Amino acid sequence: MIHLLVKVRYSWLKEIPNTWPLLVKHLEEYTPLNCCKVVTWKLSSRGGFFKCNTDGCSKGNPGLSAVTLCIRNDEGVEDFSWSSGCGEGDQLASFSSEKMKLHLET
Repeated sequence: MIHLLVKVRYSWLKEIPNTWPLLVKHLEEYTPLNCCKVVTWKLSSRGGFFKCNTDGCSKGNPGLSAVTLCIRNDEGVEDFSWSSGCGEGDQLASFSSEKMKLHLET
C-alpha cells in the first residue's frame, strides 16, 4: 500500500523499491530539484509608460490571504503601492480578490 502511495505522490521517481527498508532508504537519499527565477524591472525604451505588478498569496492553502499592487513609471520609480488582507482563502482567491479589482478601477 505504501509503495502505491509513493508511486502516486512521487510519480517522477523511477524504480521505486517494493520492500520497506529499500523504500525508506530510497526516499531518504532523494534530493528534490528546486528552481529559482529572478524577476527584474526593465525600463521601457519608450517614455510615458507605467508598469503595474500585482501579487496574491495565502499562508496555507486555504489560509490567511493578502493582495499587493505596485505601479512604477517608465524610469522604474515607484509611484504607488497598496496591499490588503483578504481574510481566509486560497492563492487564486487572493490574487483575483474583489479588493484588488476595486482598487484597480479607482
